[in-house]
Formats: sequence, C-alpha cells, structure tokens
Amino acid sequence: TDYASAVSFTTTCNATTTPYTEDFETFTTSIAAFTNENCWSAVGGSYFWEMAHGTDTSSGSTGPNPSITTGNYFFTEASSGSAGDTTSLTTYIDLSSLTVPLLTFDYHMFGIDIGSLSVIISSADTVLTITRQQQTSDASPFITADVDLSSYAGQSVTVTFEGTKGAGYFGDIAIDNVSFAETPTCTNPIATMSTITASGATATWDA
Repeated sequence: TDYASAVSFTTTCNATTTPYTEDFETFTTSIAAFTNENCWSAVGGSYFWEMAHGTDTSSGSTGPNPSITTGNYFFTEASSGSAGDTTSLTTYIDLSSLTVPLLTFDYHMFGIDIGSLSVIISSADTVLTITRQQQTSDASPFITADVDLSSYAGQSVTVTFEGTKGAGYFGDIAIDNVSFAETPTCTNPIATMSTITASGATATWDA
C-alpha cells in the first residue's frame, strides 16, 4: 500500500540584502535556548545563545548591566555546559550591493570565565576572534567591532557568531546592533584588552 505521513520542516531563508542593520528589537524575548527567528538560527547544547531583553543576563558578575542595554540583545548562557563547548548564531547575507563591505557589531564580554567570541564566514573563514574578559565591569559600555569583509564583495555568505565557553559560569558574551554596510573612509581601530587586574590592563589594537 502507499505510505503517507505528515512532516514538518523549515526552509533556509533567502540571503538578506544589504545594507542591513539588525538590533534584534523585533525578536521574541525568551529565556530559553534560541533556535530560529527572523532569518537567524542558532545551534548549541547546554551552552547556547539566548535572546534577552535589557534586564536579563541570568547570572550576576557577568554580562551587560541593564543600565547600558537599549533593548533586546543576544548572549551566550554560560551557566551550564563544559569548558570548550561552542554555540553558533548564524545569518545569511547578500553582499553584492556593497563595494567594500564592512560588518559592525557591539559586544560585551565581562566575567572572569569569559572564553572567546569568533566571527566565521561561510563556515570556513574565521575573520575575528576576541578572547577573555574585555570590560572591567558589567556597567562598562559595549565595545564596537569593525570587521573587513572586502574579500567577500559580490558574494552571498553565511555569517556566524561563535561563542566558546570558558572555565565557569561567569562567562556570558553579549552582542547587539549588527550591521552590514559600505566601509567608511576611516574605520574604528580594533582593540582588545588583556591581563586585566584591579589596577591596570594591557591594551592592543590594529589601527
């Protein structure tokens, strides 16, 4: 006899055209692991990306303070999982309308157990990795990163934000205000902080 069955599935979105800015304000606020919405998708396990409103980081001593958030943002929930676990947040972008495409986003990495945040293009090319704690307090402002995507001009690519869990649960990594646009004449320097102590820190940057 013929066999029939009901099957549920979700197709991949078409590539989002650029210029494109996403502040996540139209996303549904949730306290659970994010999976798929508005042509963004996430993969993780016990360590996962969570869509949060401006008062939620789920743990003290890590993540952005409500006083510096402006609404919805994504963060990696580090309360569970093991050191070295990864979680990915991905969208599909058409860069063909941009001559010199630039990815810009804000990030917050406060917590003694911060691991790392990477930006990966088309599941293969890691174009940025930021490691360890970058803010000195939860009320320190978000930092803006500029990522040169000129090598991918004219292409449609997947863009993945990958979090890697550190040694403990004080390791929530947050991102917000993602933008794909034409590179301006002068971009911001790419800066990172390391060896942060009560009395100082080491700053390095790429002009």
